[in-house]
Amino acid sequence: NPGDRILDPACGTGGFIVVGFNYVSEKIRQVERKTWKNPDAPTSVEEKRLYDKIHKVGESIFGLDFNANLVKTAQMNMVMKNDGRGGLFWVNSLLNPSAWPKAVQQAIELGSMDVVITNPPFGTKIKIEDQDILEQYDLAHAWRKEGGKWIMNGALRNAMPPEILFIERCVQFLKPGKGQLGIVLPEGVLGNPDNEY
Repeated sequence: NPGDRILDPACGTGGFIVVGFNYVSEKIRQVERKTWKNPDAPTSVEEKRLYDKIHKVGESIFGLDFNANLVKTAQMNMVMKNDGRGGLFWVNSLLNPSAWPKAVQQAIELGSMDVVITNPPFGTKIKIEDQDILEQYDLAHAWRKEGGKWIMNGALRNAMPPEILFIERCVQFLKPGKGQLGIVLPEGVLGNPDNEY
């Protein structure tokens, strides 16, 4: 909805955020058309008001990616959709937020997003081994099952697939109790007994 904060923390070329921008923009367009004197031909004032509202949508849409070239492509995609501003940042979203550049820290905080939608990188060949990254995630620790409940034990794993860390980071980005997450994951994450925790 207009005003919802939308984030893709692994935005690549911006496919999900462009779709989110278009979806919200179309909602605004439908509401505005009902106020026009002629729904098929807005006056210049009506058209400017519409485009001002659509442009404002871009202030609530964000993307992060660790590949600078992909961020530039995503920025161009958003400009082509009449966003015209940058809520897109070149940063590794798995890093501790205190290590992000100040501009990113000011725009994007954990617990501040209404919608997170992403297709994070995944695969056994790109495991995350940086202990500074791993130590901030519960899912990067060893877990054991006791009495039907999972209990995190203190041992930090040596490496983790990025998709597991992205699950936790995406949940951290959401507004508690009301945020919505759409995430593309390998089927094994949901069905592999090793990932049951």
